[in-house]
Amino acid sequence: MPAMPDTYLARLQADAFAADKAEGEVRKEYIARLTSLERERVFANRRLHMMQALSAAIEGADDEAKALAASDAVLTEEFGLSGGNDGHKVVIERFRTVSDAIDAVLNCEGEPDHAAVLTALAEFEGWYLDRTGKPFMALYDVYVQQTPVVDF
Repeated sequence: MPAMPDTYLARLQADAFAADKAEGEVRKEYIARLTSLERERVFANRRLHMMQALSAAIEGADDEAKALAASDAVLTEEFGLSGGNDGHKVVIERFRTVSDAIDAVLNCEGEPDHAAVLTALAEFEGWYLDRTGKPFMALYDVYVQQTPVVDF
């Protein structure tokens, strides 16, 4: 294609191309930012759901051992984690700091330290991210196929 001479049409065409390129860059930035905000919202809601389930399970426990068992059961149900899997066992054991903090708040006779629960959760999620390279809340994205138990 021959070069277009420096005319008013060539300049307008260059302006149109530049405007199109600028719009495309803004759209890419917008989509990336929107995707990031969407992920934050999804994780925040997942975190709330998980912590509500944990709190309800732990609140009904009679003692610390039952509270930890209830917490483990929630992790198993929510994420498919199992104490029989060595990798899962490490995660479950590490998560117990969060469960202990919830239990302490729920059974506190004085002023409960709600910040301790949030700190324990943030530390756990940081540990999990460092260990696996993925956010803990992304475990909700993993489909766990339900296998029926059949007795013959």
